[in-house]
Amino acid sequence: MGLMDAVRGAFGLLFNGDPVLWRIVWISVSTSVLGLLIAAPFAVVGGYAIAMTQFRGRRVVIWLVQAALSLPTVLIGLLLYMMLSRHGPMGGLQWLFSQPGIVAGQVVIALPVLLAFTLAAVQAADPRLAETAIAHGASPWRVMSTLLYEVRFGVMAAIISGFGRVISEVGCAMMVGGNIAGETRTITTAIALETSKGEFAQGIALGVVLVTIALAMNGAMMVLQGDAHAARGRMTTMLSIARLTKRYGDNLLFDLREFRLDAARAYVLTGMNGAGKSTLLRVLAGLAPADAEGMHFAGEPVRLAPYPAALRREIVYVHQHPVMFSTSVAGNIGYGLKARGMAHAEASKLVEEAMHWAGVLHLRGSQPSTLSGGEKQRVALARAKVLHPRLLLLDEPTASLDGEAREQVLALIPSLTQAGSTVVMACHDRDLINLPDVRRLKLRDGQLEEK
Repeated sequence: MGLMDAVRGAFGLLFNGDPVLWRIVWISVSTSVLGLLIAAPFAVVGGYAIAMTQFRGRRVVIWLVQAALSLPTVLIGLLLYMMLSRHGPMGGLQWLFSQPGIVAGQVVIALPVLLAFTLAAVQAADPRLAETAIAHGASPWRVMSTLLYEVRFGVMAAIISGFGRVISEVGCAMMVGGNIAGETRTITTAIALETSKGEFAQGIALGVVLVTIALAMNGAMMVLQGDAHAARGRMTTMLSIARLTKRYGDNLLFDLREFRLDAARAYVLTGMNGAGKSTLLRVLAGLAPADAEGMHFAGEPVRLAPYPAALRREIVYVHQHPVMFSTSVAGNIGYGLKARGMAHAEASKLVEEAMHWAGVLHLRGSQPSTLSGGEKQRVALARAKVLHPRLLLLDEPTASLDGEAREQVLALIPSLTQAGSTVVMACHDRDLINLPDVRRLKLRDGQLEEK
């Protein structure tokens, strides 16, 4: 059978209501949904409990949950096969090569996905939600239901991701279900079988069904994310990190239970010399290692390590003493745009606007060696701003400046948040600290205080 004949045969099976094909689809969907219904309550409550409770070994538990996300489904199938076989500890259930056995496998596969997503969603929630509920007399169960309702979009995303994981797996369903026609044959196991036999029509038809389900799941995810963004409104949380710790050997520099930054806000980070201000900025920029239990950026779960490439495009760090590349001022400001592959004409326009903003248009062709400290600082700010970062980290932006140079830099800071960036500045400068609408964060004794 040629490829086109197979495709025509596949659509014939779909539109003619082939009973064998739709029986396979029904088995896949019903076992996946049932597995999710069983796993979801345990996973959601468990994820909430892990996120909200401090206990010995908590980090190990979180690590195990995250590690379980990458377990091969065929390994889960092997373990279940040994458990459910005649001589196994659960052999008396007689679930091997049956739909209940497949459901058991789906439960085990879905649990870590649901746990990890729920854990991340609860950790990203504003801690004041639970405190407010408690202060108003809510019972522990009411606090949990209130908080889970507030993060419902994240929980729904967990369920959708879990469904996508279980309906598309093949290893566990094959080993535990046995791929018995009309009983335990699922979409994925049927595709594998029909392809091995050279019968492509049914495999293509089932593949179309699986792709349709995947598209529907992704569409639902996009709708939920849109609803979540609308519900959060304009003042969203740009960055949240749960239990951020930094050590140098046995010495603890800081241990922040919850670090949170709002979108389009300016913050000053203060503290004694050696408190860890610059280190914290470098950690946020992915330039220094640290440990974290969970991290969200713009509402999406991310990892602090290894530092995601996507964050490199969203977060920009400016050193206290900015380094200039061996090119002109315009070349320095356009460096990031060029590195990101932007077209020359578009980049030149943005560089021109950034130079105008920073007041360095007259220095367009100047070399770094001819610039003063204030001019270098303004060029560095323009080099960062032209990338339109969502989070801009400035380490002592006025420390080495005085007089007019310092005033020029101070005048640029408010416009950064007006452009939509969240700005965090490590500094001791009273004038920066006292700028309008700037929040003060103080690092002291390894803890973060909001003034």
